[in-house]
Amino acid sequence: MINGFLQFLKKQKLAIQLAKEDMLFLLYPLEMFQTTIPLSRFFLRKSSLSPAQRVENYISTHHDTLLSLYSTTLALSYNIQPPRHASATLKGDIEIKHALSLQDYSLGEELVPELVSSNPTLDEDYLLNTLELNSDMRLYSAELSELQTYASECGEAIPISVDWQQTSSEKLFVFFEDEITDSVSLPTNAQHNLAAIFFHLLYHKAYLVLDWQSVLYNNQGKVFWRDFSVIRNLTPELQKYALQNMLEKTAPKNSDEHNVKRALDLLRYYCPQVNLVELSKQIGGKILSDFKTHDNEWSKINSPHLQQLNADDGHNRIPLSSKNLYQLLKSKPMPKHLGKSSLYYWGPLILAAFLIYYFL
Repeated sequence: MINGFLQFLKKQKLAIQLAKEDMLFLLYPLEMFQTTIPLSRFFLRKSSLSPAQRVENYISTHHDTLLSLYSTTLALSYNIQPPRHASATLKGDIEIKHALSLQDYSLGEELVPELVSSNPTLDEDYLLNTLELNSDMRLYSAELSELQTYASECGEAIPISVDWQQTSSEKLFVFFEDEITDSVSLPTNAQHNLAAIFFHLLYHKAYLVLDWQSVLYNNQGKVFWRDFSVIRNLTPELQKYALQNMLEKTAPKNSDEHNVKRALDLLRYYCPQVNLVELSKQIGGKILSDFKTHDNEWSKINSPHLQQLNADDGHNRIPLSSKNLYQLLKSKPMPKHLGKSSLYYWGPLILAAFLIYYFL
């Protein structure tokens, strides 16, 4: 009973934070938050900003939180442009990342299964692994170092040195000898380098880097990721799907392929001036040429298409329809059972909500 009440308080605290930012609409589809929404409305502060701007402002001030962790994943899953943030300059020994709080971690374990049930494109194992990776900065640092080793084979990666003496389970420190820019918008040479590293990792190392929130680059255009998730040991079938999606925009059929498509969509978003189709063919075409489909060599089937394909640079994102996610969520009616509750029942919970708001 006590554990249940503590879980309720954690959910209520998050709902109140979102109400203050006029972002309660994010919780409407999730059944686990329905008991917290009525109380949270007492703290609602209406905003004149668009829903996307509200989310971006919140993430910029709550960077290492549960909402920030999954913001890019969820945005791309609903065909919405991922949140943007202002560019920053980094140099020296800097704390670049902080672990999720224990409260966010436990809430994430409860939230992920419901997110997956409400959106079949999401992969529960992947989301839980991402949660685990961001719960301890020593784990994250080890992943970053391994990724850095593989990326350095391309020659376009920024050499990043983890400061292991200062890095702990809670904080990740990295030393930048030269000035580095952390940004969503990249110069052309940095776009080319990002794409080259991405495809090298994908096709030669079976590493899928996905759901990053920004990219680091220096004055030479060398790049690396600051925030990222990764799927190791990508199967040959998923590597093949990645190339097919690049060449033909092949639709995904399961959550694993949705992970690949989401990563490719994000790469298109960050590299609008790069011919990603041609680069993907150059790096991935040879190692995938011996794949067989229906007892025929995949390369023979697709060879004419590969020779004739001339894709334009960039990627035109599909515009949202008038019934976008926000409108759908905003128009969703509240469950009927929430509209009729006595003051006798809600009075103590309202008091608890105020205590959470002012003292936690």
